[in-house]
Amino acid sequence: MNLQQHTLILFLIMTGIVVSAQAPLNDDCAAAILITPSTNYFCEYNYTQGSTLNATNSGMSETCGAIGDDDVWYKFAATHEIHYIYVGPNMGNDPDLVISVYNGSCGALDSITCANSNGVYSSEELILSGLTIGDTIYLRIFDGSSGVSDLVFDLCVYSPPINDDCEGAIDINPISNEYS
Repeated sequence: MNLQQHTLILFLIMTGIVVSAQAPLNDDCAAAILITPSTNYFCEYNYTQGSTLNATNSGMSETCGAIGDDDVWYKFAATHEIHYIYVGPNMGNDPDLVISVYNGSCGALDSITCANSNGVYSSEELILSGLTIGDTIYLRIFDGSSGVSDLVFDLCVYSPPINDDCEGAIDINPISNEYS
């Protein structure tokens, strides 16, 4: 280190200035990032990418057998009674992904479900049913391993296709087998 670097470090220590990394914008429920559910299976591989870099514990209780000491938040408005949620690791991470799902409002959240079933370097998928169209659904995502991590993940929320059941069947026109 040169004299300028030593002087700067000494100045920072003496003045009490602490240089620290900033938490992500969606570090707490009140700042959950709004996402729009896709109408296409797996969001046509156009995921919302997220990260837990510098995320902190939101003060929520243990979920799915894991403590979210590095959780980030997302939310969406239910557009159907059923939604599928996919969260998968990205960029060579080796995480233990955990996703918790809530409805209500921040400070008064009701747990709907959670997933922490696939272990390290696996995705988590949930099917949410019985939702009320228009309700806000909150997603809390974190690495289930103890300690803060830099989990980079892909998130997709999508609704079933309109022909997912008999009532939504799509008519098709048969092709004639006549040859001339």
